[in-house]
Amino acid sequence: MTVGCRDDRDGVMGLTTVDALTDGADSAGGPVPDPAENPLPVLTPDAFKLVFDESPVGIGLADGQGRFLAVNAALCRLFGRPQSELLGRNSMPWTHPDDRAAHGSATVLVENASDGVAKVEKRYVRPDGSIRWAWLSFNHVPGPDGETWTLAHMQDVTERKAAEQALRESESNLRLVAAVMRRIGAGDDVRPAIVRAARELVGADRAELVESSTGSSDLEVTAEVCDPAGSDDATPISTPKALEHVRRTANPLFLDELSGRDMFLPQVDRRFRGALLVPVCADGQVVAVLQVGWRELPGLSASKATEALAVLADQAGIALHQARMVAELELLAGTDELSGLPNRRVWDRRLPELMAQAVRTGSRLTVAMSDFDHFKEFNDRHGHLSGDHLIQAFAANTRSRFGDDALVVRWGGEEFALAVLHAAGADVHAVVERFRTAVPGPGTASAGYATWDGAENPTALIGRVDEALYRAKRAGRNRSEGLSA
Repeated sequence: MTVGCRDDRDGVMGLTTVDALTDGADSAGGPVPDPAENPLPVLTPDAFKLVFDESPVGIGLADGQGRFLAVNAALCRLFGRPQSELLGRNSMPWTHPDDRAAHGSATVLVENASDGVAKVEKRYVRPDGSIRWAWLSFNHVPGPDGETWTLAHMQDVTERKAAEQALRESESNLRLVAAVMRRIGAGDDVRPAIVRAARELVGADRAELVESSTGSSDLEVTAEVCDPAGSDDATPISTPKALEHVRRTANPLFLDELSGRDMFLPQVDRRFRGALLVPVCADGQVVAVLQVGWRELPGLSASKATEALAVLADQAGIALHQARMVAELELLAGTDELSGLPNRRVWDRRLPELMAQAVRTGSRLTVAMSDFDHFKEFNDRHGHLSGDHLIQAFAANTRSRFGDDALVVRWGGEEFALAVLHAAGADVHAVVERFRTAVPGPGTASAGYATWDGAENPTALIGRVDEALYRAKRAGRNRSEGLSA
């Protein structure tokens, strides 16, 4: 049967056909209501207008030139503009510049759609500059004179797009953090991986890891990376004052020319217009500062950038703590407990390195061995504790005399070894005498030494040094003897 939809003047707007079902049953198997007993509600133009206006989805009707003829409230909210500003105009001026090509191909999209309904995602720019994402589905409908109009439904999907972006960023963060963790597991120096991950996470032009110097409160850059396309100069990202502020407060510091904190940015030859400094903590202490710099004002918000770097900084703190523990264990493994000097383990590693350095720099390398004279008798007479003190005093004297200019190790017992790089023609004998006479009185020592010939292996070189030491002992002790190649 046919039901008429009447307007307020009882004029028929359209016809709706209801097919009678067989056997008086509806699709669910029940009896079909008798229209005479249960008449359908009359749909007036006001009812249709209500559906149009109150729809939570933006709806717009446009003419053949794309100009809006009718828009509902949801569409106005999507654009952030009143109805009066939309009617009679197309959406091109408010479409994101990167999406305007899609806007221009609407007719082609509809014609190519198998069902005649085109679907596309687009961005629109509101008057305040904010961007809204919309999922559009639109099709052609005939106008009153047979012309082609377009009916569009626009669903605001900005929140969904933001959630998808957050998921991608989270996955990226996890990937970069995982790369740092793999370096930890491999026992590699994690510092380069940390700064690379920091720069990539926030799209910075430069990233640095700044740590306290060993045995000092001074800060130094221990790893850095910059944009390959940018300058690789050493322009500082921030000032020492900013670094000290973060280390003291253990709070992140975001800097740009608009933050009112640009006093923390370098004032001379300024090349970074924005910076972010994040503390790296271990055992409740700030052990480093991770800082990034942007040559242009960053597009990422301060909160987003800080949140991303904070995740990395947490893992960096674990990595640096583990690296320092490994370094301390290696130091302990290579340190003689009684004298505090390096031991044979260090000597076996460092001597080949010194040989390579001598070749590379054209220096000469001399190795000496010193042995306390009559040390057993000294222990028997004064006690082993006095012997220990003698060894400790000798070690302290050699550290004072040579510092980092030579490698001095405890070879074993009362024997010590020296390796020193020097220029050709240097008074090697005088250097060895400074080493030998480091034993405090009344004790004495004998020493033998040899200068590397540039070809022999470490074992052969030590063999010549031992022979020279034996000669010194046979000659009456308390002296130094050299042996040429």
